[in-house]
Amino acid sequence: MSVDDRTPRTISAAVLKIVNDFDPYGLEPGSADGAPADEYSPESTAMARHLIDNGKITRSDIDSVWLRWFGEPLSTMDGIRFDQFVCDLNAVIGSVP
Repeated sequence: MSVDDRTPRTISAAVLKIVNDFDPYGLEPGSADGAPADEYSPESTAMARHLIDNGKITRSDIDSVWLRWFGEPLSTMDGIRFDQFVCDLNAVIGSVP
């Protein structure tokens, strides 16, 4: 993503794609037999807003978002993939967690 592409809309879309790819609940968003493509949109929007406002997002920040929506931290669901997930989110705006 180039600097010119870093608008709130493109950042939100990129974050949604990353969350959908991570798909912690195995809902397969956007697939024929899966959940709607925007299934994780509220959580993704909150993470994108945090990235925009703070320039980065940490494991703790992500867990705070996930706790609000699902009542459980995301980091404990798949710790190995979670580290890459955090890096992928921060890469959307070119920051390091």
